[in-house]
Amino acid sequence: MNWPRPRLPRGRLGGLTFAAFVLAGLVSIPGPRYVGPFADNDRSRSAVLALLADNVSGDISAQDLRDALVSGTCYAGLYTDDNTVTTQTVTSTPATFTVWEGDFPESCADGDYTADGVTLPAYAADWKIDFSISFFADTAAEFQFHAALDGVELSECGLERKIATAGQAGVGAAGFTCIVTAAASDVVTIQTEVDSGSVELTPFEADLSVVRVDM
Repeated sequence: MNWPRPRLPRGRLGGLTFAAFVLAGLVSIPGPRYVGPFADNDRSRSAVLALLADNVSGDISAQDLRDALVSGTCYAGLYTDDNTVTTQTVTSTPATFTVWEGDFPESCADGDYTADGVTLPAYAADWKIDFSISFFADTAAEFQFHAALDGVELSECGLERKIATAGQAGVGAAGFTCIVTAAASDVVTIQTEVDSGSVELTPFEADLSVVRVDM
C-alpha cells in the first residue's frame, strides 16, 4: 500500500527552525576567511598602483587597501621651541643647521633631531618641504637657508634673510616651501650660511616638516 508522503510546512522544516538544524549539526555555515593580522607596509606610488590595478578577480584584499592608506600618509619633522640659549656658528661655507630640540609626530619617514635630519623611506617619491625660522645674531649679516638631500644643497629650495641689527632687537623671521623628488632613503636637512665672516646664530623658533605628496 502506498502511503502519502508527509509534506513539511512552508517556512519551517518539520516544525524545526533553520537555527535548530544548525545547532544539531545537520547544516553548516562557512566561517569567515582568515585575513591576518599582517603588518602594514608603506609603498612607492608605482607599487600601490600595481597593487590596486583592478579587482576583476577579487584579488584586492583589505590589507592591500591598508597598505595604500599607510603609503599616502607619510610625514615627519623637527622643531626648536622658545630657544634663547643654544647657538650655532655660521660662516660663508654652507653647513648643516643643528639647533633642533625635538621631533614632530611621524609616519613612514623618520625624524631625528639628534641627527639633524629626516630620513625618507626606501623608495623614490615626491615630498613637500616646509621650513620656517625666527632668529637673531650677534652680528648684522645676510643669512641663507636651503634644504639639502643627503648633504647636497638644493639651490631652488631655500631663502635669504638679512639681519640688519645685532642682538635680540634685530630678530627676524623667514620661511620657504618647495616640492622635491627624493631618492630612496634620502636624508632631508637644512643648510645655512652667511654672506661673509663668522656669525653666532640663535634661533628662537624653527620648524622643518616633510610630507609625501605623490599619493
